[in-house]
Amino acid sequence: MEQAALDLKSLLTDNKDTLLTKWFHLVLETYPKETARHFGNQKSQFANPIGHNIFEGLDEIYDELSQYANEDRIFKALDRILRITAVQDLSPSKAVSFLFLLKRVVREGLAEELREGKCLQELLDFEDKVDQSILLAFNIYLECRETIYKMRLHEVKTRCDILERINQYNN
Repeated sequence: MEQAALDLKSLLTDNKDTLLTKWFHLVLETYPKETARHFGNQKSQFANPIGHNIFEGLDEIYDELSQYANEDRIFKALDRILRITAVQDLSPSKAVSFLFLLKRVVREGLAEELREGKCLQELLDFEDKVDQSILLAFNIYLECRETIYKMRLHEVKTRCDILERINQYNN
């Protein structure tokens, strides 16, 4: 086998469609069956904006982690997905679990090539980038949840103010 074929970046690029599709389906398996079935039809951003955004976000994350590792673009892609999960009221660990699945997909999908061990260090470096993304994702998710809580608090305060005004008007 050629040396170029053992380069992890090349393997990730050459196998992108298969690995990305597998990753997307594993992510869908974390949702209830009916939700997963609906999100699985990600082709139309208008008919299925959530499924489409999840797939596109995964695609962007895959590209950045496998090729470029631009932190700003990783942040934007993670934010795209985590805004969706934040409104679903998931635990932080469940919300960021999709990134752990990428490591599994790469190890299983490239098992034969990785068995030779010639790109072990590259795999470890890739997994380090995934781990750093998990930490970033955790922070993003918590910021999104904090924003939601602030919005809910503001809504409750507004309702209380309205009720107070109605009470004053009625007295």
